[in-house]
Amino acid sequence: MEYLFYKWDSYFNKSELVKLSETIYDKRNKEFEEIGATVNGERIKKATTLAFEWIAVKHLMKRLDEAIFVTNQNKYGYNVHTLLDCDTLLYNIYDAKKNHAYAWHKDGEGDGDKVCIKFTVLINVSTEPYEGGKFQLFGNGGETEVPAMNTPGSVVMFKSDIPHRVLPITKGIRKSITIFIKGPPFV
Repeated sequence: MEYLFYKWDSYFNKSELVKLSETIYDKRNKEFEEIGATVNGERIKKATTLAFEWIAVKHLMKRLDEAIFVTNQNKYGYNVHTLLDCDTLLYNIYDAKKNHAYAWHKDGEGDGDKVCIKFTVLINVSTEPYEGGKFQLFGNGGETEVPAMNTPGSVVMFKSDIPHRVLPITKGIRKSITIFIKGPPFV
């Protein structure tokens, strides 16, 4: 049976989340206040996003990297690439004071791409309470809330072509890491 998503509840503890955040802030390559995610010319992602390379955090995520590999191997069997040191990950900061949210979208491939995104992996790395910011997938006949993404330290993995969104943050700041697992295009 194929599930809409796979989850690892409370996979990282608070001290691990703090270490991840500190490492990312120290090693970030770029910071975007207004990232270029648009649909029909309208900006759909409203968040502050830090870009960083896998090499900065791979020593902190070895267990997760293996869990992702095993889940793909046992549940999908997709041909996926190993994360490379230079692969870019995203650290997303959704702030209620800035009315941050991310509208329905898919992560995927563009025309003619030699690789495509097979899975999206999200980690809730929030260390302070927040309200709102519910994560939803669109599948199995409608909107499905993913409660695991409300818990700091939890991880969710899903096929990247499934529409998903983050509802507006209503209080505080929600933080997450996005990892894209790539492979050759489907044929």
